[in-house]
Amino acid sequence: MQYPKILLISPYNIFEDNDATSISIRSILKNWPKEKIVEIYCGVYDDIDNNSNSKLSLDVNDVFMGSLIEKLRNRKHKFENKETINELVLVDNHSKSAKFFSKLKFFLSGSADLFCYKKTKIDEFVKEQKPDIIYLIPYGIRMLDLANYINKKYNIPIIPHFMDDWISTLYSDSELMFLQKKQLNNKFTSLMKNISHSFVISEAMKIEYQKRYNDKNFHALMNSPSVNLPNSIEAKEITKICYFGSLHLN
Repeated sequence: MQYPKILLISPYNIFEDNDATSISIRSILKNWPKEKIVEIYCGVYDDIDNNSNSKLSLDVNDVFMGSLIEKLRNRKHKFENKETINELVLVDNHSKSAKFFSKLKFFLSGSADLFCYKKTKIDEFVKEQKPDIIYLIPYGIRMLDLANYINKKYNIPIIPHFMDDWISTLYSDSELMFLQKKQLNNKFTSLMKNISHSFVISEAMKIEYQKRYNDKNFHALMNSPSVNLPNSIEAKEITKICYFGSLHLN
């Protein structure tokens, strides 16, 4: 089989991190030749090892107005809860001040997302690696801008993988986020115009997205990461499975 060379674009350090998305993608690509996978990691605030020539790590220095973003980030941290707790608790805080500071923190984060990546380092990486296809884990304005740029300039097809319906919720719950939501929708519309196929996380999401974007081909791609469960469970035993996350589908 002739494997195409994949350019994996995501906000995750896929082959190093142990978050749910990284584990899922490693499971999906486990039989793909490693030499046929290159990665642009968009965790702009993380300092990771970038010695591999198959990985481009973009940080705050690779973003236009990066110094301003760093100030916004530091300002956002002032509104985070610094308390340490020993157990999971659910708090329903309806105070006006708590809601205000929560919205302000999100506004500062969303404002930073308006500043896109500088393109010089990205151009050098794409020209050197010559990928055949872009496998995109999309999220946010900056990442959509990056994928659309590479697609348009180098004519490399994009296959996005939607693991939740974040486009329906991101920047939608605050009147302060009008500009961010407008930019997000513009970038997302550009992405959807330039794709013919996409992966989604479930059959339910496939049905929903086919209704919403009826000229696209969506394919349900679910993965099964290894879990050490017993081969047989007696009827009297109770197995508890806890799922953390949201598909945002009502």
